[in-house]
Amino acid sequence: MSADEYRQFAREERLRFERFMRELRADWERRAEQMRRRDERLERRLDQVLAEGREARQEAREESRAQREALFRILDRLDGGGAAPAT
Repeated sequence: MSADEYRQFAREERLRFERFMRELRADWERRAEQMRRRDERLERRLDQVLAEGREARQEAREESRAQREALFRILDRLDGGGAAPAT
């Protein structure tokens, strides 16, 4: 192989490698963008689930409070209404 042939070969290999690296980088950037979008969707879903959990806890607290107050009213009536309400 002559020096000119070797230089031509080396140049072609370098160009092939550079093209490969550009394609690889573009693929990494596409994947990073896909992961970023997925993370955003997951964060939105997590926020939604947490909000639903807060609402459910609030509803449960309110229901528990209403039941407790109803129980105290029943107990007060059973006591003949003589004592002050237990609330």
